[in-house]
Amino acid sequence: ADGDDNAAGSNDDGSSDDGATAPTKLADVGNVNTTTTVSFEYEVNEVDAAPDDDDATLMFQVVITYTDLKKRRCCRVLAAKQRLTTKRSVAEADAAVDVLGRHAVQQCGRLAKRGQYEQAREKMLANHVAAQRVVQRKRATHGAAAAAEAERGLSHYAEQAAQLDDALDFDGDFEGFTYAAAP
Repeated sequence: ADGDDNAAGSNDDGSSDDGATAPTKLADVGNVNTTTTVSFEYEVNEVDAAPDDDDATLMFQVVITYTDLKKRRCCRVLAAKQRLTTKRSVAEADAAVDVLGRHAVQQCGRLAKRGQYEQAREKMLANHVAAQRVVQRKRATHGAAAAAEAERGLSHYAEQAAQLDDALDFDGDFEGFTYAAAP
């Protein structure tokens, strides 16, 4: 139907036709192309935060509305289940360093834009250490090919983090730290 941007069974307020409420997030990302990456962060309600078993999942649905090159308004709906875990080792083994790195740099840039320079720097450093752990875990559990891909993601993150760090011209307690690939 014309003007209906919602997924089937979903209302403007995030509630479904059966009365259940689903959290929603609306973001206008502007022009995109095949190399555009959009990331988001979420938190699970405390009631759902500690899955009792290894089969716990969370359902995600993304509704993308866009105008194609022929000026037609289009809608694409993507849905997926994401496995939940409270175990660091499981999360690190499945982590995509390139995606996490891009997201971290964007978050840090937003913090810096709000004048929270020290928090941005601390977050960059913490994410760098976490990314190094992911590379090490992938090397140990997934083999050389997975480790090489993770190392490329870490290297790209390190470059972006160093550029943001230079742009902030931060002169704080972190002197001597260098963004680098996995040890």
